[in-house]
Amino acid sequence: MNIYLMRHGETDMNNANRLQGKMDTFLNEKGQSDATKAGEFLKEKGIRIDEVWASPLQRTIETAERASGISRDDDRFKMEERIIEVDFGPYEGSEISEDEKAYTHMFFSDPAHCIAPEGVESFTDLMKRAESFLGDLFSYYKEHENEDMNLLMTSHGGFSHAVLCNILDLPLEKFWSLPVKNCSITRLVPGKNGFSDIEVTFEGFNRKNMRKF
Repeated sequence: MNIYLMRHGETDMNNANRLQGKMDTFLNEKGQSDATKAGEFLKEKGIRIDEVWASPLQRTIETAERASGISRDDDRFKMEERIIEVDFGPYEGSEISEDEKAYTHMFFSDPAHCIAPEGVESFTDLMKRAESFLGDLFSYYKEHENEDMNLLMTSHGGFSHAVLCNILDLPLEKFWSLPVKNCSITRLVPGKNGFSDIEVTFEGFNRKNMRKF
């Protein structure tokens, strides 16, 4: 069994540098095209997706459908609430501030010292959520490790970084150090007692105005 983690395709709010969080936004035209191209790449590499777990938001659901060829109405398609994006609470929809002391700036520039305002999921809680999910995911892997199957999970930038940091045991200072571009696909490499490494399968696509955090 192989397990792949994929970030959703581009949305208009990605382009506007706004926090989406749990807002139910949709892929834009480029995001749709990129998700389809990612699926074509998987086919070229002989990676057949047999099962999908998607964050229950439209941008991740459509990304999964286009990349895997499996419809959300298929029994092999599962909505997974635990891999949803960071809950930004009242900050959802906010533009990323240029003020270095503002939460929406520090979230990207200084995660180790970023204090979550009331009603916002903190980095500590996000990391715990990812750690708990990875524990359950590894148990699922152990149940199916000898099967010829590929699981694709479609999630978000923030949660994907939390997963990778957990696996690689990176401190919060390094939270954003690994590139997780739209439509990037990463294989989670299992070890003896949990996932121990990652392997970039598809690098994904850059946005023209992507911030350098």
